[in-house]
Amino acid sequence: MKINIYQSLFNWETTANLICSDEMQISNVGLEEVESFKYYQFDTFELHDPNKGGKIYAKIFCKRKVKGPMEWQSTLLRIINREQVDDLMKFMPSESKNFDAILIFSKNKSSQSKVYFTTYGQSFHDIDNFINRDFGIDFAERTLKNENVVMKNVNYFQQNKL
Repeated sequence: MKINIYQSLFNWETTANLICSDEMQISNVGLEEVESFKYYQFDTFELHDPNKGGKIYAKIFCKRKVKGPMEWQSTLLRIINREQVDDLMKFMPSESKNFDAILIFSKNKSSQSKVYFTTYGQSFHDIDNFINRDFGIDFAERTLKNENVVMKNVNYFQQNKL
């Protein structure tokens, strides 16, 4: 699984509030009352590094997406034999659920500490407005060494094309 890491433009509290408000705490709502297409936050937890002894604060935000039948599903139901409708409905239910999640993490929850994201599902669209777009380039510039970068010239690409 490929994981993308993003850096927030804001501190811990602001970042969490931009994703969803405090009243959307899952422990306050209850699983039966969860609305579709809204983020709910779970309690902050700590991740411990046994090798370095440090800790990282993390929080999960999840969104449930309940979708009705697609237009093409209705078309299939209209054109198949009546005997096959039940089998098709079992195989392809008219209502489906999908989930998105955002994990935020930081070394501490102070206003000076950097906040990072990993996203799951389609949630990267939801954080697009508050990520540092230069984070990846800045990280690469700090970590890559010039002697490890191999440049290919135009001739290399021309000889390997189909």
